[in-house]
Amino acid sequence: MNDLRLRVLLDHDVVNELLLSDPLSVGRAADNDLVLHDEAVSSHHGHVERSGQNWIFTDAGSANGSLVAAGPRLRAGDSVPLDELVQIMVGRTVLEFEPCATATRDSPAPRRPAPTTTPPSAPPPAARLVIVEGNDRRLLRLVPPRVLIGRAEDCTVRVSCASVSQHHAELRADADGWLLRDLGSTNGTRVGLVPLQAEKRLASGSHLILGRLDLFFVLDDAAEPEGEQRAFLKWLTEQRELDDAQLEQARAAQAREGCSVDVALVHSGLIEPGRLTELRRQAAHEEHASPADDAEEQAERRQALGLFLIALAVILALLIWLARDA
Repeated sequence: MNDLRLRVLLDHDVVNELLLSDPLSVGRAADNDLVLHDEAVSSHHGHVERSGQNWIFTDAGSANGSLVAAGPRLRAGDSVPLDELVQIMVGRTVLEFEPCATATRDSPAPRRPAPTTTPPSAPPPAARLVIVEGNDRRLLRLVPPRVLIGRAEDCTVRVSCASVSQHHAELRADADGWLLRDLGSTNGTRVGLVPLQAEKRLASGSHLILGRLDLFFVLDDAAEPEGEQRAFLKWLTEQRELDDAQLEQARAAQAREGCSVDVALVHSGLIEPGRLTELRRQAAHEEHASPADDAEEQAERRQALGLFLIALAVILALLIWLARDA
């Protein structure tokens, strides 16, 4: 049976790394096998154990639940299999599980590659990059065929973040889109919470993390229709992620920059890149909820309404009886 590699991340930094061969309890209390100093983590938050040939993570009844990346929020007794790379957020801490059989972290990463000289056979799609350095946010149009990101003076996109290497990562364009690869950086590159092991084609709306630097990548031609963008903004206000003033600010930024609503939200500082990708997943999950789930929810509401009406009828009958006696 395979062992399991566990990486503990806080604010994009790997703060602990373990190789598991035995069950592990996770929480804030001192009697856990893995103690997390995170106020949003419960005293006994969850545990990791073998299940057959694989591993599972089970929420132990935590107050805030355990959020599986691109998946459900686990509540008391809920489990998720760990048979592939899985990230689970507990409080502000991310637990990243990887079966050792699929681990490739030790594979050597290439250093700075030679510039691409052959132009693509067709024009690559237009793309933009939002760079978040503290309170400074820059919106850049990416110029093909190659964008070099780092702290060195010869980088196409030069940043000052100390956790970013001199030549940290490269964006490369072809007819099908844009690809990202790490250039052997010290602190690594991630797409979302997943470490970048090899060159990866980017989807529009990707949250990129270089060291501790946040970036948000979008393809201009992948923007939603105007009606869907308005619907997403309305959903954000219903979830209280935006108030009315912030909603107007987002719409103004979108019109001013001629960009998608996602770019406007990140560039304006209204929502951080990582939070936005998570909200997008939640909205998509609600939109694609199965009819069975909706039917079950409606049945529960009808049942609750029926019980309320029965209780109301009993109370009214009691009041009428008391009035007659009086």
